[in-house]
Amino acid sequence: MSNNLLFSCFIITSLLVFASCERFDPDVEPEKNSAFIKFFGGGFTQQAADVLELENGEFAILGTSNAFNVSRENELYLVSADENGNEIRSANISAPDNVSTITQLEAVKLLETNTGFSVLVNGLSSNGVSGGFSIFNFSSELVLENENSNFVLSTSDALVEANDFVEDSEGNFVVASTIFLDDNNSEGVIFKLNPNSQILDSVSVFKDGNGDNSFSAIAKSEFGEERFFVVGTSESITEPGFSRVRVAEINTNGQIAISEDRLTPSDDFIQQSQTGVDIVIIGPTQAAILGRNGDEITGSTFFGLINLNTIQPIGEPRVLRSSSGNVLPNRMTRGLDGTLLITGSIQGAGFSGGDIYVDRVDISGNEINFPSTGGFLNYGGDGLDEGAVTFQGRDGGLVTLGSNSIDGTNSLLMLIKTDVNGFFN
Repeated sequence: MSNNLLFSCFIITSLLVFASCERFDPDVEPEKNSAFIKFFGGGFTQQAADVLELENGEFAILGTSNAFNVSRENELYLVSADENGNEIRSANISAPDNVSTITQLEAVKLLETNTGFSVLVNGLSSNGVSGGFSIFNFSSELVLENENSNFVLSTSDALVEANDFVEDSEGNFVVASTIFLDDNNSEGVIFKLNPNSQILDSVSVFKDGNGDNSFSAIAKSEFGEERFFVVGTSESITEPGFSRVRVAEINTNGQIAISEDRLTPSDDFIQQSQTGVDIVIIGPTQAAILGRNGDEITGSTFFGLINLNTIQPIGEPRVLRSSSGNVLPNRMTRGLDGTLLITGSIQGAGFSGGDIYVDRVDISGNEINFPSTGGFLNYGGDGLDEGAVTFQGRDGGLVTLGSNSIDGTNSLLMLIKTDVNGFFN
């Protein structure tokens, strides 16, 4: 691992944990709002998905629990933790009995509601090639409130995979999804669902004939009237084998309709395939786009801006930390100070199998170094560690959720909290 790591190493059970060159003892109870590192799970592999800081100061943590060598199928794994990261309760949720074709679940994202929170979940059949998605509603005590929630399934037995969702002003959900028609063709579809996952409307947005077209994220503007924007990826028609990032505005007032649908960033930015990863609204007329150039071996992360009224790029995108390793971006959030936090995984020389990666940029895409490292933050051990999301908590500290590999096969959820500069003060 590189010399600028915030952790020189960490190990669970037989590993030691270090932070800023000082030993961090996870068994010592931290004071209120202090830094911490907490692990959740055990016995099975837990894959991190999302974390929220609730109004009461607790954390709601979401992941997928699975075991590869037993008959048990993938389940949702939910944890409630107090403000110091200490587990209050946890629950494993299996596939519901009312949908016989769904045998395993995959966690996607959390949203806080007035009574608890909602979970966007993908469901797969036993063969893993067909399935759909649903929205599960939980109380703050992790009690599932809609056990017989509907699953959105394809009539052609294709795989329908949800990637992101938001709640509209009427309490319905707008979901960005992808339908995989076959091995070489897919299309991006927007669904509008009621709280019981019943379809109110749907429309195919990214569908350019043959090729792969997909959605990655959806964002709701909080500036003025309610507006929704999606980011995704479309295979280039003029350059077979290459893909480009695409953005569209979706109007959900009664019906879903496409407002704009154009390529961004420009096709001549870098002559590699580009994948849209996330979108964050940063003003009444601007959004930040997180994307990826290349494949999962030689790629890099880029940041771009678009004009929301024209769906056109503002300037050229920036490549982030291009010489630091192979970064696989996953999520982008906006901090209380207006900066943007990017979370993913970093691979390559010096990072073993892979480390959790956290970077920070201003709204123009300029990288802001963390004082604790002089660069980006990364957390990892000898195995493959993956970052899910980082956000700035109400007290100003940074909260990161990731998956920590124990032995190369099994992993735990890892919740990390530092101050705003990445220090464990």
